Amino acid sequence: MRDCGDRVAAVEALDEALARSAGRALAHVAGRPSATDAVVMASAARGGDRVCTSDIGDLQRFQRVFPAVRLLRI
Repeated sequence: MRDCGDRVAAVEALDEALARSAGRALAHVAGRPSATDAVVMASAARGGDRVCTSDIGDLQRFQRVFPAVRLLRI
């Protein structure tokens, strides 16, 4: 699996800074974006992480806001 072989997941508390970052992202994405996807992307951006997902299309909508986040399809 491309860079997702370990399948390590981290659980992060939703603090105010993370919630605000996700909220700003939601304001910049067209349509009806998912708040959960926004939090995932904001968290990955904050930690310099990559996101391994089978739902890559929805998360790609946030890449304009979080360009450093690398998305990998699993």
